[in-house]
Amino acid sequence: MWEEIPKLIRALNDRQSLKEALKKVKWGHFNNRIVNELKVTDHHGILTTEKIPSALSGKENAVYDMIALRLLEATSDTCHKEVTEARLETAGIEFIAKGIKITAAGWRAFRGDFQKEEEGPAEELPDLKEGEFLKINGLALLEKQSKPPTLYTEATLLAAMETAGSTIEDKEERKAIQDIGIGTPATRAAIIETLFDRNYIQRKKSLTPTDKGMEVYELIKDKRIADVAMTASWEWNCTRLKTTKWMLRVFKKKWKAMLLPSLRNYYKQVL
Repeated sequence: MWEEIPKLIRALNDRQSLKEALKKVKWGHFNNRIVNELKVTDHHGILTTEKIPSALSGKENAVYDMIALRLLEATSDTCHKEVTEARLETAGIEFIAKGIKITAAGWRAFRGDFQKEEEGPAEELPDLKEGEFLKINGLALLEKQSKPPTLYTEATLLAAMETAGSTIEDKEERKAIQDIGIGTPATRAAIIETLFDRNYIQRKKSLTPTDKGMEVYELIKDKRIADVAMTASWEWNCTRLKTTKWMLRVFKKKWKAMLLPSLRNYYKQVL
């Protein structure tokens, strides 16, 4: 697979909108970390081909360039930073200032984006010495409020499903789900569509539950089936099956013992 990647990148030279980006490519120094056949489940990531499109709409061109740029980023070197933290004290109160210096742009050079949103602008601190006295040029008092989590869109929900389970306490269960999350790359979108088909959620500016969806939530919110840890447990058990550490009949018996009481209780509530 990796042998094909440099060919795909060279083919992008015929794409006018990518000419500037390709000037930043370090030919002969590609990073092959994106190729790991052991981690491929249903299909590999989306790649361009050696055929360069010539008759796309504006939106289609934008999507194609996004895929091409991501390929260039993924095959480039890592971005290296020097992070400096200065602790300043005045009137017995400690203040902290952080500075970031980019030492090697790496993959971030393609878009010129050198910081994460939570880090703020990538600014360098001036040269400072321990014990040095600094003059205060001005003061400002800011009043801020924390914001509640934003509603999911389909894109952010897909990302959340991919990383679900990071807070699970059990190490084995957390490890089992961190590799795949909820669903697989090929099934997550279908899971969301099922929620639409059953009228559990609806599209507005963001995704919101319907009245029916809230009723189902109230029924199962305290049940094991609503806990991502259960998904992790199932995935862990499936992994044990693959490695022949478990017999299938033991696996089925465990599932029945867990599911049947829950199903009986459910039918008692709805009938």
